[in-house]
Amino acid sequence: MENLALTTLLLPFIGALVVSFSPQRRAAEWGGFVRRADHAVHVVTDLRVLSGR
Repeated sequence: MENLALTTLLLPFIGALVVSFSPQRRAAEWGGFVRRADHAVHVVTDLRVLSGR
């Protein structure tokens, strides 16, 4: 019975860990990083075009 009680108490923490390490969440974080990096490349390219390089 003690194991069941302990498991029941730990369920919210286990759920939080699963959510924080979920692939969808990681993909969303990396997707944001990729979009920002892509935007930076476009800005640099636009500046080069405008400066005539």
